[in-house]
Amino acid sequence: MLSDKGSIVTVSTIIQLNSGDTVDVFLNSTVDGKVESNHPEGVIRFEGARFPSPDK
Repeated sequence: MLSDKGSIVTVSTIIQLNSGDTVDVFLNSTVDGKVESNHPEGVIRFEGARFPSPDK
């Protein structure tokens, strides 16, 4: 995420989830501002993966 000051925020964590668990993704700031998803250098995303992957 890029702010008007050009700050970049990155957070990463690995947690064990069970089938049916709910994941909430949110952010909170201590200063007024906005998140611009159309900024040419900024991307807002959430990623998830299953390890191990199920056999097909």
